[in-house]
Order: sequence, then structure tokens, then C-alpha cells
Amino acid sequence: MRNLPRIKSEFAKTKSDFEHGQLQAQIDAGRKEIQVSQEAFPVISFAVRFVQETVRAFGKHAGKEVKIDSADLPENFYEKQSEYLIRFSEKAGWKLSVSARRPAGESPASAPVMRVVFSDSRGAESGNLLLRVEPAAKKFRVTYRAAIPSPDPSKINGERDLSDYETSIRELLQPILDVQLLQAVD
Repeated sequence: MRNLPRIKSEFAKTKSDFEHGQLQAQIDAGRKEIQVSQEAFPVISFAVRFVQETVRAFGKHAGKEVKIDSADLPENFYEKQSEYLIRFSEKAGWKLSVSARRPAGESPASAPVMRVVFSDSRGAESGNLLLRVEPAAKKFRVTYRAAIPSPDPSKINGERDLSDYETSIRELLQPILDVQLLQAVD
């Protein structure tokens, strides 16, 4: 029983050290999330803007009113999924979302991602697009699936280098958006 105060003191110190270590691990994880998010931000921001600007140009040219949610991207893609809608009609619309899975930087599956789910004029899903940015690998991956055969997903899907992402994103997304816009206003 004489050792009880010493044991309590050692336990308290061990508990304190453990809690401090846990807190430091959470701080480090948060820093990593923000770092990866900041590295992926220019690519995802460009892709979101490209989709929005393409839709705006289409609406203006076609004389159609299209409602586009403002896309205020978060500083940390890992905190929560952000969603933005583009509405062509009551049934037709596109849902853009930006998110990332924890823990940051552990694998390509945890990289920040922009997803677009396309719905046609009947309200049925006509396709979906996934753009995953892997800053550590200096790559981004595009995956496209569609209910229609054109453009051919096998020519779109795959990894691309981040060095010229703007040109690559324009070249990959433009044919997808053109076809999906026709599906939305059919």
C-alpha cells in the first residue's frame, strides 16, 4: 500500500504522455490533410470551374436557363464532402462533389477526388466521372462510366501527369460534357 501514491503518479504521467501523443498525432494528421488538400486544390478547382464555365457557355448559346450552385471549395477536403448542383430542369441535373478519405496520403484511395454524377432529361443517371488527384505521385486519375457509348470511356480512363493538368482536363472533359449536356436537355 505504500507504493500506491507512486503507482498513481506513474499512471497519471503515463496517461498524460499517452494523451499528449494522441493529440500530437491528431495535429499531425490535420496538417497532412491540409497539405494534401492544398496540393490538390489547383487541379480540383480548375476542373470544377471548367465544368461550370462549359455549362454556362452552353446555356447562353442555347438560350436555356441553367442554375449553377456556387462552388466554394474547402481548405481541407478531408473534413466533409462538399456538394454543388447544376440544374437544367426539374429532372435533369449534375451533382458535383469534392471529398477525400482519411487518413491523408496513405494510399491513392485516400486522395482528394471530384465526382460528377450526370442525370439526363428523364432524371436517370446517364454517367459519372471521377477525377482523383494524387499529389505525392504527381498524377491524377480519371474514371468515366456512362449509359451511352460515346465518348469511349476506355480512351478517357487512366492516369495522367499533373505537369500539364489544365490541357489534359480540357481534352478529357470536353467530349464528356458535350455528350452529357445533350442528354440533359434532350
